Amino acid sequence: MSTRPFADRSAGASECGTRIELCGSLRADLRGCEVTPLLPGRQGRLLFAFLVVNRHRPVSRHELHNVLWPIDLPDAPESGLSTVLARVRRAVGEGVIEGRAELGLRLEPDAQVDVERAASDAREAERALADGDPHAAMAAAEVALETVSRPLLPGMEGAWIDDVQAQLTELEPNLLEILARAALALGGECVTKAERFAAALVERHPFREAGYALLIESQAQRGNVAEATRTYHRLRVFLRDELGTAPSASVSALHERLLHRGDAETFGGLTSPAAADGRVPLPPIGGARPAAPFVGRHEHLDRLRAPWCEATTGQHRLALVVGEPGVGKTRLAAHFASEVHETGGTVLYGRCDEEPLVSYQPFVEAMRHYLRHGAWGEDDEIHGELLELSRLIPEAEMEPSESPPPRDPETGRYLLFEAVATLLCRAARVHPLLLVLDDLHWADRATLLLLRHLLRHPEPMQVMVLGLFRDVELGFEHPLAGLVADLRREFPLERVALEGFDEGESDALVTAYLAAPATEAFVRGLRTQTEGNPFFMQEALRSLIESEAVEKGEAASEQALQSVGVPESVADVILRRLGHVSELAGELLTVAAVIGREFDAGVAAAVLPTSVDSALEAMEEAMASGLVVEVTDSVDRFAFCHALVRAAAYDRLSKSRRLRLHLRVAEALEAGTGVERAGAAELAHHFFLARQVGGAEKAVRYALRAAEEASQALAHEEAAAHYRRALEV
Repeated sequence: MSTRPFADRSAGASECGTRIELCGSLRADLRGCEVTPLLPGRQGRLLFAFLVVNRHRPVSRHELHNVLWPIDLPDAPESGLSTVLARVRRAVGEGVIEGRAELGLRLEPDAQVDVERAASDAREAERALADGDPHAAMAAAEVALETVSRPLLPGMEGAWIDDVQAQLTELEPNLLEILARAALALGGECVTKAERFAAALVERHPFREAGYALLIESQAQRGNVAEATRTYHRLRVFLRDELGTAPSASVSALHERLLHRGDAETFGGLTSPAAADGRVPLPPIGGARPAAPFVGRHEHLDRLRAPWCEATTGQHRLALVVGEPGVGKTRLAAHFASEVHETGGTVLYGRCDEEPLVSYQPFVEAMRHYLRHGAWGEDDEIHGELLELSRLIPEAEMEPSESPPPRDPETGRYLLFEAVATLLCRAARVHPLLLVLDDLHWADRATLLLLRHLLRHPEPMQVMVLGLFRDVELGFEHPLAGLVADLRREFPLERVALEGFDEGESDALVTAYLAAPATEAFVRGLRTQTEGNPFFMQEALRSLIESEAVEKGEAASEQALQSVGVPESVADVILRRLGHVSELAGELLTVAAVIGREFDAGVAAAVLPTSVDSALEAMEEAMASGLVVEVTDSVDRFAFCHALVRAAAYDRLSKSRRLRLHLRVAEALEAGTGVERAGAAELAHHFFLARQVGGAEKAVRYALRAAEEASQALAHEEAAAHYRRALEV
């Protein structure tokens, strides 16, 4: 078969260079010759494409097994892989694929891969625009947008393909915004292009307010002030109807300039609201990337939008989302938080753990995110508050040598609570603030006292607290039940109870997940057996796909459901999925479940033991299976995608093995194995659970140390709990 060089699609590429395209269709030009027709069938193209995407790291043969047979491995996968690999080696030529146990793709240093080029062009476009070179910004962004607009490897499927496609899709709104800004900066005939790019941004990402601002500016620069005014009112009505809020101050100011200086010649430029205001980025809520688009819950969203609208007027509000595990509390909160952030609000997020490792954990997590992005800056007016906050978050100190003065416990705690309330109030002056507190059924008494103090604060503030908890785990004696009862009598409180999906919502979820409609009987049967629990439904659908009873992109029928059946519980579904990963990944996930919802891969590796590299490879496999996610802004840290996944992995252990694993985890943490050093509370927790198998002495030692640390943080209830635990040993 003859080969031919394909058309040059990248600026500056040499005639005999290496260029690979994965978007639109797979095309590979190696050393000037196209080798795509020589690749052996679908599996050959899949294997080659996977090596291209991962060409900057070694790829294990086990990973390639999962690429070629993602659902069901053959009896002799190694034999099948060797055959496909040999044919691909022949197709691409000698020396291109290196290695045996671990494989790598060796390309020339100047090789062009379109997905890599798109990401680098996007970065270059952003830099060029910031450096005042709109010509270069526009050229780079147009090339990148042309690439990301094409589907990745059409006709091929795999979790890794979905991940790369998601990364490319995330580039699109930023590229459209860069193109619109660059075209506006160039002026003249390019303003028409700016309007086209801004209109596309509004159409595809309607909650991104910057798109409307750019569209208004481009229309005004073209002299079409009436159309620009209509665009503003379109935004105003959209935000009112969808979110119950109004355009941001910067866009409203833009509208005022339209009214008073409508001609294009005097109409100045506009910086993105996010860029101009130094916006704090949206924190990851819940951690896991959704397996399906958000569906349903329209009435529940409306009930959250109402208190948010009131909060933006300075009336701080509380909303509670309650329901059973897996019913979608965190998913609803994440979707609502995204809406709030898109329309100019600040979102902070913190989660309670069953065994809290730091005092006031959800507030610490939320405020650390704000601090990390420098939003408070070096403001002398809040110097005292930041100093008090340093009891909980050491990096809050403006001067490292300073520390808060010693005070009696009650006075110290009052000043700490006042500092937290004042700092959140200050943050809300810049942008209205949504504070999401997850898993409040695990909140300790000290955390709930701080929450009560914040909500009872007399100063008006643009703050809405959104609390999530499992009401099925809340008895009358739980401190949260008492807090809710007290607040309900004295404070506007919105309680949103989530139940399982109805038939319409279930049908929407199944259609979105499978990318194809299903029969009414299939949806009805799935909903009946899962009681409409969204998490259970998605896990059941994943199980049906993995068993090949249902395929993505094809209509699902009742026969498919009957042929395999839906497991009796979520735990059964998760255990089935845990059984599909490799032995090493399964062992690491078991250890990880003992460590906690969030864990360090290095600690888990030390417990087995295995190398950190092997552990990370196994975690990538678990990520591909939808069992864990990587923790942002951290190294080697992962989290179970849902508390139910961790619970299923933990509960399958016998008591004897569980206790011994807690001891080994405690010893690994004590040795400082992880990237982040463990605190006394975490060590006390694991040694206490291992007290019957050799951990008793250290359980007492670390419990006393944890009690001292809690007292210093003014978390007296937590300190008392540690003392009680030491006595219990």
